[in-house]
Amino acid sequence: MEGLSIAAVSRESGVSNGALYHRFGDRRGLLVAAQQHFLDSTVTDWLATSESLWSLDDPDELLARLVDLFLRVFTERRSVFHAFMITGRADPELQAQGADMMRHAAEYFTSHLSERFGCTTAAAATAHQIMHAQAVLLALLDDSQTATVGLTPAARRRHLVRALSAVLQPTG
Repeated sequence: MEGLSIAAVSRESGVSNGALYHRFGDRRGLLVAAQQHFLDSTVTDWLATSESLWSLDDPDELLARLVDLFLRVFTERRSVFHAFMITGRADPELQAQGADMMRHAAEYFTSHLSERFGCTTAAAATAHQIMHAQAVLLALLDDSQTATVGLTPAARRRHLVRALSAVLQPTG
């Protein structure tokens, strides 16, 4: 994000410096607006895509599709996630916006997982954190940096579904 400037955005977008300054005020205002746009589009994609999954009959298929969704959402936006989640942590407003989005997603997925699997809220929150952590890990690093063995996407999905199924077992 260090290289981001009003002038650079102006050159790339074809919008005048003056119009950008008028709209965003300064570089920081541009960053805050860019992050909010990124978060809004990510949440829209994430939640809209997941909405159709909750009606799947097979719980393992649901979990496999959720794993795929989490990994896709984070890895397709790898560079932007890195910019805002890592580099942006130094800015309190950027950090707060990101935390708000993650909290909203956590509430959504925890509620749906708990309801669907009849498990405790703590179990559902843990399952969400497992998916979230795996997605963040893959957004920031590739397998060669984090795994001692080659792992195909199908194998990763299969192992994550087994782990999630165990966590989401209803308490009796």
